[in-house]
Amino acid sequence: VLLSDGGFGSIISRALAKNHSLDPLVIPDRKWVKVFEGMGIPSILTANMSEFSAALVSWKPEDGPLFLECRFDPEQYRSIVQGIRQ
Repeated sequence: VLLSDGGFGSIISRALAKNHSLDPLVIPDRKWVKVFEGMGIPSILTANMSEFSAALVSWKPEDGPLFLECRFDPEQYRSIVQGIRQ
């Protein structure tokens, strides 16, 4: 399982407060699903809780591993982790 806000959300707020560039903190749109599929591991990209739940329900552990890439809203994540790293 890869949980991703598309960057380093737990420190972006600090960079914003100091007017630093966010470029080093934002990860270009990479799709890890393709990497794992290339290794023969079934993979699913999810963008919300409903998709994540459906992916877990569809997975049959006896068939082997499953890679889940779970993307979530960076703004929402930033509000959740506000104050973690100062």
